[in-house]
Amino acid sequence: MAKLKGGTRIYGDIKIDGGIYDSSNQIGIGGSVLVSTGVGIAWTTANLGGGAQGTQGIQGGLSAQGVQGLQGVQGLSNQGVQGVQGLQGTFGPPTIPASADTLGSGDSILATDNGKLVVITGTLTIPNVFGVGENVVIYNDSAAQVGINTGAGVLLRLAGTTQTGNRFIQQRGVATVLCVKTGEYAISGAGIT
Repeated sequence: MAKLKGGTRIYGDIKIDGGIYDSSNQIGIGGSVLVSTGVGIAWTTANLGGGAQGTQGIQGGLSAQGVQGLQGVQGLSNQGVQGVQGLQGTFGPPTIPASADTLGSGDSILATDNGKLVVITGTLTIPNVFGVGENVVIYNDSAAQVGINTGAGVLLRLAGTTQTGNRFIQQRGVATVLCVKTGEYAISGAGIT
């Protein structure tokens, strides 16, 4: 039997043609493993069923997310190049300009009232003075209902219904009158009957 001195190191491969003895001079049997006893080594039976699971280690901290890569260039297709977007059109005035006078009973809307607020206190006539798309907002500034009458060649429709003809606007009611076709107007708003 060969004996090695303490602290001897073996480099390279080892071939053993006999048994291995532990510090109490016992030879291991099949399935045994050598374990340190603190003062030597000893053979023990391997627990192939598995030992108790060790405690879980501490989870590492999160690292910062990497920077997102750049988007690739879109490939060519059989379509032409898209044109530049046109300029945005102008908007109407932020407020509705008021007509010059408060209209009383028997007065009529004028062509110059297009796009304006007209305040009324008596019966008003809608003559055929607007082109398609032109409109007027009417406010009844009285404590009574007021008639909205049609002039010659005017068809006045109550918006959202099949009703046509003269209308009434209740006290403090607001109406919008819109020319929808030549000679045809639609009226809508709060307090319209």
